Amino acid sequence: MGNYLLYSEDLAGVVALNLLSEKKHQVVGVIDCSGRLTELAFQKGFSICKNMELIPEKALDQIDGIMIGVATEPLATQLKKELAAKFPQKKISTLLDPEYLPGYLALREASLHQLMAVEPQVVPVQYGKGNIFILADSKSELSRARHVQEKKVLAFVQRLIKPKTVIYDIGANIGIYSLILGRE
Repeated sequence: MGNYLLYSEDLAGVVALNLLSEKKHQVVGVIDCSGRLTELAFQKGFSICKNMELIPEKALDQIDGIMIGVATEPLATQLKKELAAKFPQKKISTLLDPEYLPGYLALREASLHQLMAVEPQVVPVQYGKGNIFILADSKSELSRARHVQEKKVLAFVQRLIKPKTVIYDIGANIGIYSLILGRE
């Protein structure tokens, strides 16, 4: 058991957070390089920094080690060397270290679900002529529904369709085109 600072990004960061918790380590703070773990870190009550330089000296005094939640080589090894040189008195670990690799592999899928999970909710999609509603049950669906990027494509397709036109929405993702074009 020890106090750790989590240096992380994306899915590997969520896995590292879960792995440290499973091993009964205390996470003192999160350095979120990607900006994608901020919500999870806030939910768990962690301090959050964008990079190492922003960490208060007092926080560094409270930690025993730094876990690097990066699952790609040679980046993980490079970061480990840099942090070990900067903080020689701290234990520096990566998810790819023999001590943590089996746990990383075991927790990856569950962590992906945790990262993507959201309470299902009905969300309005605004597209110009009115709203359609979809049931968003993942963060990616929720984001896509809230930020329809294809307004020009929709406008183009809407100009093409005539009465009794058949449209095939191949690779429909969450079905925004199908729902909108079905109203025409």
